[in-house]
Amino acid sequence: IPENFGSKMSSLVKLDLSHNLLSGPLPPSIFNIVSLTFLDISQNSLSGTLSVGPGSTSSLLFLNASFNQLSGNLCDSLSNLTSLSMLDLHNNTITGTLPLSLSSLAALTYLDLSNNNFQSSFPCNICDIEGLAFVNFSGNKFTGNVPDTCKDTEICLLNQNIFLPRHRDSSPVILSHASVLGIALGATLVSLIILIGLVRWRMLRQEAMILE
Repeated sequence: IPENFGSKMSSLVKLDLSHNLLSGPLPPSIFNIVSLTFLDISQNSLSGTLSVGPGSTSSLLFLNASFNQLSGNLCDSLSNLTSLSMLDLHNNTITGTLPLSLSSLAALTYLDLSNNNFQSSFPCNICDIEGLAFVNFSGNKFTGNVPDTCKDTEICLLNQNIFLPRHRDSSPVILSHASVLGIALGATLVSLIILIGLVRWRMLRQEAMILE
């Protein structure tokens, strides 16, 4: 992709370059196209870092760069894409920690960063984004504890990481169907024994009153 691509296509609204044999770095000038709302560069062999310049477009709603060879760290300037609703970067070789600035993408509803090489502690603040419905962090090297805020996300995939197990006392007790049935039958049996005992006691009391 030419370095000056953005300046040559200044009125572009939708750009779909997916499923090609494109290679080399992604020119930052693409993100300077003010009118661009849709960008799909997935299923190529693009390499290097995903660099978003300071003059990047805030109109971009959809960004799919999955299944490439992108590497390096995610830059903080990705947060300049303030209108972004969908960000899909899965199946690359992106490393390092997630920038805290990602949590400022308030319009984000879909985030897939799976199958990369992200490390360090889990980015707790990202799940605080209101309206975030789908998050996939699986297949990375995140460590530490899974934040409770992930429970508020409709779908949050976290498998194949290095999370610490939850404390035994804080783990919910999960009973099988057979266990629940056994407890119910046991409680019913105890109630029947008490009822039979009560009826028997009343009968004996009535007999004693008659004898008197």
